Amino acid sequence: MAANWVWYPAADDGVKENWLLCQLLARTPAGGATLKPLKSAQITISPEDAKFIRPRHGDHGDEAQNLVSISCDGLGPDEVEDAIRNQFCNQLPYTNIDDITLCVNPHRELSIYGEQWIDKYSELDPSLPPHIYNAAAKAYSRIMREKQSQLLFLMGETCSGKSRAFEHILEFLGQTAGDGDEELKQILKALHPFVSVKHSCGKSFWMSTRAMMELDLGLGPDGFVCRTTAAVRLLETGRLLRPKGSDGDEAQCNFDALYLAAKDESSKEWLGEALEFRLLGDDVEFEEYDDEGTAREAWIEAMEAMEVDTSQVLRVLCGLILLGELSFAGEAPPRCEPDEAIAAAAKALGVSSGQLVGALTAGVRRAEDATEQLNNALEDLYRRLVAWVIKAVNDKNIGDSQSMGHSIIVAEVPSVPGEAELPRGFDRMALQVLNEATFANILNVHGGEPGQLEDFSEKKALADSVLEAITGQKGFKSTLQAAAGTPPQVVGNLKEWAKAVQAAGGAVSLLADELEVSGGSSQLRHRLDSRFAAGAAGA
Repeated sequence: MAANWVWYPAADDGVKENWLLCQLLARTPAGGATLKPLKSAQITISPEDAKFIRPRHGDHGDEAQNLVSISCDGLGPDEVEDAIRNQFCNQLPYTNIDDITLCVNPHRELSIYGEQWIDKYSELDPSLPPHIYNAAAKAYSRIMREKQSQLLFLMGETCSGKSRAFEHILEFLGQTAGDGDEELKQILKALHPFVSVKHSCGKSFWMSTRAMMELDLGLGPDGFVCRTTAAVRLLETGRLLRPKGSDGDEAQCNFDALYLAAKDESSKEWLGEALEFRLLGDDVEFEEYDDEGTAREAWIEAMEAMEVDTSQVLRVLCGLILLGELSFAGEAPPRCEPDEAIAAAAKALGVSSGQLVGALTAGVRRAEDATEQLNNALEDLYRRLVAWVIKAVNDKNIGDSQSMGHSIIVAEVPSVPGEAELPRGFDRMALQVLNEATFANILNVHGGEPGQLEDFSEKKALADSVLEAITGQKGFKSTLQAAAGTPPQVVGNLKEWAKAVQAAGGAVSLLADELEVSGGSSQLRHRLDSRFAAGAAGA
């Protein structure tokens, strides 16, 4: 007989919060039960406490198939949480809220994915339980029936399963509207290391996406994907400069691509035999990072499938790692050191040592200003590398057939970083503007009159302008030579940024070196770098 598994909350200081997976051994006539937790002795549950067992006896979670069907009488957060928990304990991580699909990350593999399940959900059978495949099936059905583009928007906290949901959507669309999902998966495998960082808790770890990832799938008249366009926005490049943590913060991992590049055998040409680098952090076990090399091999293979020049990508990433080893001392002009790091970085970036030092110290007289100029160059160069890779990927996936002009866009928005992860750039503010615009749009769709629907595209354009206002349009070498910008540029950029935020419904004020934004879902403070603060003071 197959084991019957249930969940039961273990008492911790009298509060039942730690839910345990248990085997249900027996139920008593009086309504109690005998359970065997996975890692402890069996326990006897009284009839009074049996109400805490999930899923509830004889309850298959029908009320959570769509939360809009729950009675509103006495409805509150506890009742909604209980409905979702009961659904989850029925081995069903998905719950519908009308057209919204809510997912609770199970943190384990479930046997509810694959070709057989895709075939089931492609028929749009209303009797099937909620599923991410069903959300993808609805989007595909609507674009073919109504000839209107569709957007699948993935939002949630860190480690909520957004990236896996992205993959599952592509699995469905790849098999339903393509020649399989392998090519779509290769696009994600090629790009994810550039925008993802490793998070861990005990022995478990996951990759957290620190950018807004988009995949635009253009469909032809026959309903098959004929064009695929990738995009990355709101990249959290400030993370490049915080691998060790600061002001007592916990150390953080840097972007996955930096570690994978450093572990590649060919990178020894640029990095030598060294194992410790500032951008890779002191607390990261570099030798154990991807110790079997499977992630690096999959990444290289995916880039090669997308016809990306992997040798140049690895070389530039090594150049960025080596730039992170530079420091400055003295004044008028500041002295760059150490000499061996300067030579190695210049070699990897394809410039002379003199050109590199001259670019990083141009127009500055103090060591801290040169450091800020270096930091700006690191961020800008990384953005441009990612943009170059994305262009190569998109050039590979233009397609031969004509699009019908409509597409399915899959977009993953990262969680807003907490204060401990506050980036240097304005990525966090732009991300909040975008999130607020999205939430407002969702609320309008489900709670307002059709005529009151907010034009999301306008606010998305405003959020994009936040980034455009602080991103230069210079090339590789000129970026090194003018990374800091002049005070007029700084003031102009800040004014443009403030204008975009104010137009999106926020209010901006400057207090010393902190910028305060209010008027949205929450108040936000952001520390400016020294030159930005100086320029803003005169704005």
